[in-house]
Amino acid sequence: MKFPFFIALRHIFSKHKLSYTSFLSILSVIGLSIGVCALLLTMGILDGFERELVKKVVGFDAHIRIRTMYQFTLANPEKVDSMLETMPEVRYIIPYVHAGAMIKHENKLEGVIVEGIDPDDISKSVSVLDYINEGGFEKEINGKPCILLGMKLAEKLGVNIGNKVLLIYRSKDAGIFSKMKIKEFVVGGIYESGMSDYDDVFVYVPLKSAQSLFNLGDKLSGYQLILVDPMKAKKISREINNELGFPYIALSWMDLHQNLIRWLEVQRLPIMMVFSLILAVALFNLSSSLTMIITEKKRDIGILRSFGLNSRQLISIFGIEGLIIGLLGFGIGCILTIILAFIQNRYGIVQIPQEVYFMSKLPIHLSVENFVIGGFITIVLSLIFTIYPTKKSTKLSPADCVRYE
Repeated sequence: MKFPFFIALRHIFSKHKLSYTSFLSILSVIGLSIGVCALLLTMGILDGFERELVKKVVGFDAHIRIRTMYQFTLANPEKVDSMLETMPEVRYIIPYVHAGAMIKHENKLEGVIVEGIDPDDISKSVSVLDYINEGGFEKEINGKPCILLGMKLAEKLGVNIGNKVLLIYRSKDAGIFSKMKIKEFVVGGIYESGMSDYDDVFVYVPLKSAQSLFNLGDKLSGYQLILVDPMKAKKISREINNELGFPYIALSWMDLHQNLIRWLEVQRLPIMMVFSLILAVALFNLSSSLTMIITEKKRDIGILRSFGLNSRQLISIFGIEGLIIGLLGFGIGCILTIILAFIQNRYGIVQIPQEVYFMSKLPIHLSVENFVIGGFITIVLSLIFTIYPTKKSTKLSPADCVRYE
């Protein structure tokens, strides 16, 4: 064991009693642990919140939607098919129908957005099946087409699994006296995502039933694309738009939710800055603790200097002390973070309003990347904040240190 490391350990960990120096070191470790825990938890909450929101948003809108501008149906789908087949980034190509209608049960009537999609494709395209509380989504139930609707809409209509509802549609071009198209469906499943924009208005029916309701024949509203990498959706949508041109339009999930994406980007920086102040306070506490340790160990420093301890070795002693405190603080902070994150994710102690944030409990996602970044920042800053105390120690002369001893 090298001499500076040995002296640093003796300063921090006293074998005989809890000295003032050891007490200061313990306070520094505790403060640094709390600062590290606050920073890592903040990063975990921001990541968890973003992942959960993106998961739900992408889960209901697919990665990219291709449709025709100003038209109800997709023009020349063969052209789109041939172009998409040449794109290796596209994992699934799913046809869909999307239109507005009215839903009726007994004397209750509500406006809805009907999403027609094949039951075999829905698990590939959207994650609505993950949020089903009751039932499921099939093509038919007792000879009638199935419909999947949100919990809030089901409560408004007063329907349960197995109840029959009517979907009513009349074309915008139809005259005043034209007949409305009415089709009967059986409620096969009820989902609850926590996003009122979807739970209140989105209903899912089999693709063929939607085509029949809206008098489309074999026509489609467009295609939903599921990519190998959803984060490349914006880039690929631009490529599709450049290739197809007018009147086609490809919209990524980022384009459809620009306000949400911008809000997530804007709120990250100020929140990180605020919680980083806790770590900054802990680091200033580390610097002041080392200064107090040097003051208390003034006599020891004088004796060591009189025995030939040079400035470089003296700097090493207090630099090692700062490094040890930084490592201990980071390690304990990591353990606290993992424990608190596990408790929150498992038991949901911190609740948030689902109507506002699309989720009922605060999610925490811990990543190795955040721990590595947090550890690097903590260790580097711990060493930086030892510069002033260590420089102060080198200015002490042996004669001044032991003059009154």
